[in-house]
Amino acid sequence: MEEAEIERWEVIGAYDPGSEVVSLDIGEGDGGDASNLSSPSSPSIDVAPPSRVRLKIRQVINQSREEVASGVVWNVAVELCWFLWRELGHGCKWKAPESFAFVELGAGTGVVGLFLKCCFASASVLLTDLPDALGLLRGNIELNGLEGQEAVSSGGEAQICCRGKLEVMALDWREPGGKVRELLEKDNGWSCLKIAVGADLTYSPECRQLLSEILKDDSHPLSQIPWLIAHQHRDPISISEEEIFRIFGPLCSRILVASQDRTSRFKSDVGSFGFFLFFPKGCPAAFPEETAALLSLLEPAFTRAHSNHHGAASGD
Repeated sequence: MEEAEIERWEVIGAYDPGSEVVSLDIGEGDGGDASNLSSPSSPSIDVAPPSRVRLKIRQVINQSREEVASGVVWNVAVELCWFLWRELGHGCKWKAPESFAFVELGAGTGVVGLFLKCCFASASVLLTDLPDALGLLRGNIELNGLEGQEAVSSGGEAQICCRGKLEVMALDWREPGGKVRELLEKDNGWSCLKIAVGADLTYSPECRQLLSEILKDDSHPLSQIPWLIAHQHRDPISISEEEIFRIFGPLCSRILVASQDRTSRFKSDVGSFGFFLFFPKGCPAAFPEETAALLSLLEPAFTRAHSNHHGAASGD
């Protein structure tokens, strides 16, 4: 008998007439063993990584199309969490330095960013989306007991360093790079971003155009760090891997593609997910040590490359 599709999550209660709270487990076991489970509650950086991460996420129901787009837990976001769990050795292969910071683009409900914060408590995570989505993000931070994490100064107001904080920030992809840099560095002390993550960022033509404009601007803060992107192919409304190369390839020095033998957690979606590592042209020739260490763990999963120098996809 064919194995049944796993449950993405369990609805554990209504939040208000327009939303519900779901429980989501990422990691080992079948949900019955909570011997080393993060729920989480601001875990100490000295605590061993959890064997599983359990998140409580509020998502919207019966709302407008715009609210649903950013307000529900999509399969592709869960799939990205599992990908990170596998490739980073269940949180054991790599310990995030205190100066390391992830930024989640188009965070929506915050699943990916909250998962990263649970796995790598010493790292900082910045959840970004349009202003209308920030209330849901802040609510999910509180729902998981992660509110109130502050920035720690590394010496002087001009050198605020990201040390284990978790914050939400409005980020409109239409803003010019200079304004985004000012917002990140001066207003919020987020000058230490090392890698961007995002799920389903390329699903619409408008999103693809806005992301392209960011990548074209070598001075934009987001064009100077790698991007780990998860994409779900939804024929006929979404683009193919080849189209991703065509649109974004000329704007990156390299794009890496994860092996197709990576199996989906959702039987109905097997083969429909793609994982991409973008290296924008604005990235430095050599990454900082902490970024290079993370990339060294991720890159073995990416067995095909599209190089701007060759203009075509190829195997390793």
